[in-house]
Amino acid sequence: MGIEYKIDAVSRTVFIRCADEIDVNQFFRTTDLLRSDPLFDPDYNAVIDFTDVTKADAPYAELRHFAKSEKGTPFSPKARRVAVAPQDFMYGVMRMYQALRNEEQFEVVRTRAEAQQLLGRDRAASAGSEG
Repeated sequence: MGIEYKIDAVSRTVFIRCADEIDVNQFFRTTDLLRSDPLFDPDYNAVIDFTDVTKADAPYAELRHFAKSEKGTPFSPKARRVAVAPQDFMYGVMRMYQALRNEEQFEVVRTRAEAQQLLGRDRAASAGSEG
């Protein structure tokens, strides 16, 4: 399967699902697709779900290139991104990516429930600050 995404304009969230075998080149293609999607807004939050990944080909040099590249993320600095990585190998890869990006708005968690809780807390905080 690789990587696919769904944009939910109501919740202002992009849901990215990764499955089976993935590699860094697929992430470059996905970021290009998102940038060209008319429904995409760079300020939307994102949940990147690695739950169904069985293998990740992400050598450090390629991961670093992706993380440091201008094309490494289509999201703005204020968009909250949460990676769901229950497997140890994916959790490690995403923590490396997180360290390379060095952004406060990117977090790595183990469960979908944790991701929903983080994004729900953000929505509640922003709703309380309006008005």
